[in-house]
Amino acid sequence: MSEPVPLLFRKAVNAHQSGALPKAEKLYVSVLKAEPRHPDARYNLALVLLHAGRWKEALANLDKLVEQGARAAHVCFSRGRALSMLGRHPEALAALQEASRLKPGEPQTLLEIGNELMTLRRLPEAIQSFRAAYQAAPKYLEAIGALGQALVVAHEFQAAVDLLTAYLAANPEDHRILMIRGQAQFCLGEYDAALESLQRVAALRPDDWTARMFALYAARESGRWDLEAEIFDAHRKALERSSGPDDGPIAAQGLLYFPFRPDELLKLAAGRYKRLKASIRHYPPLAAPAVAPARDTGPIRLGYFSADFRRHPIMQLSVDLLASHDRRRFSVHAYNVGPLDDSEWQHRAMRAVDSFTDLAG
Repeated sequence: MSEPVPLLFRKAVNAHQSGALPKAEKLYVSVLKAEPRHPDARYNLALVLLHAGRWKEALANLDKLVEQGARAAHVCFSRGRALSMLGRHPEALAALQEASRLKPGEPQTLLEIGNELMTLRRLPEAIQSFRAAYQAAPKYLEAIGALGQALVVAHEFQAAVDLLTAYLAANPEDHRILMIRGQAQFCLGEYDAALESLQRVAALRPDDWTARMFALYAARESGRWDLEAEIFDAHRKALERSSGPDDGPIAAQGLLYFPFRPDELLKLAAGRYKRLKASIRHYPPLAAPAVAPARDTGPIRLGYFSADFRRHPIMQLSVDLLASHDRRRFSVHAYNVGPLDDSEWQHRAMRAVDSFTDLAG
């Protein structure tokens, strides 16, 4: 004789709460076989599947709940998370906004709405949502960090510094907030202040490569040559102790102007390649055309992709290169994938090319 559904469900919940997720999954499935319209079992099963990274299966169960009339805020929120992990960001945003409509002012929902808006490159709206999450829960660390980071992306560096400094007055050893503030101070040209923030991060988290590298840049920009050498030496020793190419992220330009040995460069480049390769979405190869296209006898088309068509050292060094191509042999096209700042450097780059396309939205 099969167990009563309430008892079976209680066993599933106990397994779920104790972290025995495979067992919980089997028990929830058993409940649903006996009672297919059991909303709590189906929702909890979806949570187990989300935790396991089985996004499609989780979404199927959440969609089933919606079909059965369950449109509670928590169902919409979890559905938005599943859609986001599947890369279906406009649908994820709509689901999260519905969750917020059903339960207004929920900080975590407002945070996730902001994350989706950031992904969709709707930066002003994202900042508004992050700010609403922060105002709803002033001690919500993730909301404060997300708002600060979004302000940095929007080049509102002083606003980011002011926000994060106010938080750090009560939480002086929060390394994540210190890191974002250090980046904002660096972008403001406040290199000594940035150096202080970043060194505090490095003291709190000695294995934080990113903080160490930003501190290295700040020491160089502020003319603290002895400190630069000290930080670089610590970075080099940490690299020697690291176990493989996954360690030691470093900006590409850092490989050029810091005195790494060839073996260190190889290790850093291998790690950078591995991370970049893992971040690329792979598509099936295109079928070869049945007939080779006719060769274009016009100028060779050159395309430059960059996130730095703005006031940035890379553009200051390369804008003359864009203008110097022989237009009888080449047509030059720029594709922007980063923020624009309406600066003279941006407009010089736009004048230097035959076409300028903003892919960042």
